[in-house]
Amino acid sequence: MEPNKESEFLFLNASIWHWENSDISSTKGRFVPKQWMKVKDYKIVEIGDMKNCSSCFGDGKDGISETLQTIDLGNSAVVPGLHDAHVHIEMLGAACDQLDLRKANSIANMQEILREFAATRPKQKWIQCIGLDHEKLTEGRLPNRQEIDAALLPGQHAFVFRTCWHVGIASTNALRVAGILADVDDAANFTVPTVSGGQIDMDENGVPSGVLREAAVALMVPHMTEIDPKIRRANIMRGLTLAAQSGLTHVHTNDNQNSWPLYKSILSNEKDGLPVRVSLTPDAQEIVNVSGAKSEVEKVEYAGPGESVGKGSGMLRCDRLKIFGDGSLGAETAALRNPYVNTTKEKDEKGEENLGILIHEQETINALVKGAKDKGYRLEVHAIGDRAAESVLQAFETAGLTKEDRGIITHCQVLGPDLIKKMATMGVIANVQPSFVRTDAEWVKRRIQPNIQKWSYCWKTLMKENVMVSFGSDAPVETCSPLRGMYDAMNRNNKIESNTENTSKRRKLSNDKEEIFLEHECLIFEEALYGYTRGAAYAAGVEHAQGSLEAGFEADFVVLNKNVITKPSSCIEKGMLEQVWVAGSCRYNVRDTKPMDGGLNISAEAWKRLAPVDFTPGRNGPRHCLFCGGGRKSGMSHLA
Repeated sequence: MEPNKESEFLFLNASIWHWENSDISSTKGRFVPKQWMKVKDYKIVEIGDMKNCSSCFGDGKDGISETLQTIDLGNSAVVPGLHDAHVHIEMLGAACDQLDLRKANSIANMQEILREFAATRPKQKWIQCIGLDHEKLTEGRLPNRQEIDAALLPGQHAFVFRTCWHVGIASTNALRVAGILADVDDAANFTVPTVSGGQIDMDENGVPSGVLREAAVALMVPHMTEIDPKIRRANIMRGLTLAAQSGLTHVHTNDNQNSWPLYKSILSNEKDGLPVRVSLTPDAQEIVNVSGAKSEVEKVEYAGPGESVGKGSGMLRCDRLKIFGDGSLGAETAALRNPYVNTTKEKDEKGEENLGILIHEQETINALVKGAKDKGYRLEVHAIGDRAAESVLQAFETAGLTKEDRGIITHCQVLGPDLIKKMATMGVIANVQPSFVRTDAEWVKRRIQPNIQKWSYCWKTLMKENVMVSFGSDAPVETCSPLRGMYDAMNRNNKIESNTENTSKRRKLSNDKEEIFLEHECLIFEEALYGYTRGAAYAAGVEHAQGSLEAGFEADFVVLNKNVITKPSSCIEKGMLEQVWVAGSCRYNVRDTKPMDGGLNISAEAWKRLAPVDFTPGRNGPRHCLFCGGGRKSGMSHLA
């Protein structure tokens, strides 16, 4: 369903955010108090000062339009609609049903949690677990398949994702189903598969231990991923509901294969349509068939380049494709130009130092980028390490991308001055996730050479060097709250907690604040807001209609508690989010008495873990795409 075209609203007594000039790259702005804003037909019609409010009521009876609804905002703060420029909505919804192992502090404790969960689900064949951080375990190592087996009922299969989603541990049954481990009767004739861009760990007997890394995880996923379109649609609705009630108006989402028809179905068939705007970013390998890539898709139903559904710039869009460039820092698979330090990995068979993993050979990524461009799509490429970013920029250059193509590098966790300069010259957008610094900064300090660390999470530098920057969350890896992200962009607190001696304790500064990672890179409020509004709208190609509050723009905005005006750091306090409006319709109001999950069965625990502003993100350690190695089949999930 479309938003109600007949709706006409007049918002009174608001402090409305204004950008100081029309230059899309400008981050300068301020709240203007005592303002009113009129909304009609999905769009902002006019904004004015309360001193001159008499003309805003229309020409109806007694000077007031009969269709006009007035809403007094009581001096609340109004900001442009907030985007999440990198999120995984379907995975966010599905995560509500997965077993959370973030609190496990030993392998025995992990087994206890898993055993209790499995025992209450005797008919559930597959159990998926998330959040395990082996650095927090007393043993300081990943469990093996036998230790997972010991917590399961007969016939159950389990896969435990490490907190980064790049590494997982499979039970014995799960390995056999995926063809990674031989059946007992076939062991003599069985060969363990090799995986380009990934690794299957072996035990001391040369048998798979259960640990799968990077692309090897993709061997498991088709067997445990939901393919029922009804359940997938329900998971998407859960994720969208969490997004709206976290303060988002627009999500740029990379989801499971063939998601476009599911989103179109929600838009047309659900009672209220899509709660927020959606820019879908499918994997390039679903659209572009390139020799050397890791998968082929038989049937894909997606929009054509730039197609949109809905009013204005569209409630549902698809104009860019996603490619995966490397791994993650904590897993030591992010591709670096200089070797990892304090590495946990031995030199390879050639005696070379660990430089991480490039998912694609340069020739392959060149072909994927060119193939997507030739089909009319824009490009977004995951690159955490500087070697990966260098490879991506080379692919963009080879394919002839220009500033008008607005190529995107997602994550940009380790860069360099040469890469930043090239990004600015080529007009490449840096799509970063502010909340990563809260947990990943510790990995930078442990794994990255000191002279390289200063180019980590360098958002302020990117902005100063005229690189367009957009912000996202990578949820469900982090909470999808944009207010939490804004806080982290401004404060860059490096919060480290541990139950073991092999991980640093939380460190405090002399003023009793959490340690700040590269304090000179901290943003001010207007810069943090820019990343979720103007910057993200530019990344989506809709800066002409979103990202600002002005006449003619989409009526997408967020109402915040007035305290944010004088105390920006209060944006993560309880009660800060008041209302969320999308296309002139209220999608969330804190005063509503509706169930917080929109009737979608989201438990309070899952809600706390995945969405709220005042929730502190869990240990995410290394992160990146769940299945960056490709090898995708129907229903395979992708997280980056």
